[in-house]
Formats: sequence, C-alpha cells, structure tokens
Amino acid sequence: MRRHNRSRPVGDLTMGRRRRRAVWPGLALLALLVGCASPSASGTPAASPSTSQPSPSDSAAASPSGPPTATLEDVAALNVTVAVAPDWPAILDGSLWVVAPDGPEPAVVRLNPVSGAEQARVALPGGECEGIAAGFESIWACTPDGLARIDPATNAITASVPFPTGLTYGRPAVGDDAIWALSGDIITSDVVRVDPASNAVTATYPLGHAASQLAYGLGYLWATATRDGLLLRIDPASGEVTTAASDLVDPFAVATGAGRVWVGLQGRGVDEDPDPSVPDLFRFDPSTGTGEVQDYGLRPQSVSDISVTEGAAWVMAVDPFLMRLDPQSAVIQSIVTADRYSGAIVASDDTVWITIWRADAVIRIDL
Repeated sequence: MRRHNRSRPVGDLTMGRRRRRAVWPGLALLALLVGCASPSASGTPAASPSTSQPSPSDSAAASPSGPPTATLEDVAALNVTVAVAPDWPAILDGSLWVVAPDGPEPAVVRLNPVSGAEQARVALPGGECEGIAAGFESIWACTPDGLARIDPATNAITASVPFPTGLTYGRPAVGDDAIWALSGDIITSDVVRVDPASNAVTATYPLGHAASQLAYGLGYLWATATRDGLLLRIDPASGEVTTAASDLVDPFAVATGAGRVWVGLQGRGVDEDPDPSVPDLFRFDPSTGTGEVQDYGLRPQSVSDISVTEGAAWVMAVDPFLMRLDPQSAVIQSIVTADRYSGAIVASDDTVWITIWRADAVIRIDL
C-alpha cells in the first residue's frame, strides 16, 4: 500500500508521533471552536492582481497573542479505534462512513455517529485506490478497477463502474448530475464522468497534467496538479480545461465553499525547518478570477485536507493540527493541537469528523 505517500506527495513526514488509542470522553469546547477570531488575528487579505502569481497576505496569520487554542483531548467528544487506517470520512443516511484500505481485507466501514460502534463493513476488491464520497443516496468507493457503489439500505455493493484508476487516492467529486473521479493507467491525468442512473462512464476528459485531488463546486470541477503548481478548472459540460492559477507551491488538497476554491499548499523544503516564505493556503474567487495566499506559519507546511461549511473553513495539517477559519476572511478563529497527524476531515454546521489513519482513530468534535 502507498501509506508512505498519503498526505504529502513530495516526501513523507517522518517526525515521530506517539500513538494514543484510548477513548477520550472530553467535552467539546463550544466557546473555543465557535467563538469569533481574536482582534489580534483579524484582517481580510487582499486579492492578488493576477491568478498566475498570487500575492501573499500576512494579515491572516495569528499574532503572538494568537487565537484561542486547545488540545484535541480537550475538544474530542468521541474517539474510537477503527482497524485498519480509517480515512476520507463521509456522512450518509445518518451514519459516518470511512474507508479502511490497508488491512488484509480492505473495506468501507459504517459507524454509529453517536457511539462510534461499527454498524457494517463492506468488503472492497482491493485497497490500492483509496477514497470515498457520498452522493445520489449512495457511497462511492474508489477501487483498483474503478468505483464501487454501495447502497446504505443493504450495506452492499450494487454496481461496479470500471475505468483506469491509476496510483491515486482521494474523494471522488459529487456533481449536480454525476460522480467525477480522476483516472489514468498509472498517472491520473484524466477525469471521468460517472452517470449515477446507468452506473457507467459517459465521458473522459484529458487534463494535460498529472492531477492529485479533485473537487466540484461553483459550477466547475477543480483539480490540483501538484508537480506543476497548478489549479485547474474543468467545465463539466464540455471538458474544457483552463488554468485558474499557476506558480502555486505544491498545491494538493482542494475544496469549495463560501464562494471560493480552497487549496492546501504542501510547501517544499526540510520538514523540520521549511522555507518560512512559502504560504500555506490559496483561495481562488471564480467570480473575479483572482486569488490570494495566506501564510499561517504551519510547520511543516503540509495541509492534508480542507472542509468548508457556511459558518467555518476547517484546515487540517500538522502543526497546528486543526485550524478553524472565518470562511470569508480566512482569519484564524481557533486552533486545535495534537501529537498525531495525517488524515481527513468532513464538517457540518454542528459536527466535525476527523480520521487519523496513523492512529486508526475516528474522532468527533461537537460544535
């Protein structure tokens, strides 16, 4: 399995982290996670004049006094162990779903969102291609041969959609009328459209670049080309590919929300002491065609996942482990620290779900 390459395509994070597997009954700190940003962390970054050369904005970074901070133990309302290496959480039909691709029997696991108890385990035909998404009343799981469609009513695979998946992992993108996924024989340089009515691939769009992650929103598909430093915009109707932004430093995670496309920047350099001038986050506004970058001083610069709701943008990294941002200004509202890292996040208005595959952990934070 490719666990060594999961959250940082430009080199694994090798910093030692102590694993904890105990259940934390901790109370969620509503004042911390929901409160407004501190005055010292306020300020709205200015948009750059060009999408090809985004301008840095220092106003979003926390000042020495900083925003309110707590440990993951303090805010976790639930922490359960799910074997093996749970990742890419999704919510559907009143349950939490995670993919566990690294065990001897790769599977999608369905969990009770209150107790964390396992409700069902759906075996997958391999774990090389990793990632799940919820859409069209189904869970769509990436497999080495395409996508598997899982019915929550039966907890069984009801359809298999074949296409080349390449060496990749990440969420399929749920569109207005289709499921989208990265595709390729080895390198994922195509996007395929899966029709949920026929469970078949109805279009394949070449990207012209090796893509890392895919998202849908604001009328378009968005893909990050990490090695080429690009954010790509794909018209879902025609397949036309344009460059939304270039000269980004290792763009990887991508999400949409609050009228913008959010891109996590991995950053080059030594993990323990990366170049301090490299920003951490890029936001693109399709309505104006402009972008902006923020430097929060992440160490190392390795944003693993982003989830954006109407009330907050959640950025998962290493140090700090989790940041809550104002979705309009990108100002830090609160920080959660942890001695573990590497995973994914999905958020709603009242709950945040986190997977930490290195610790076999699924964590719930109540807001």
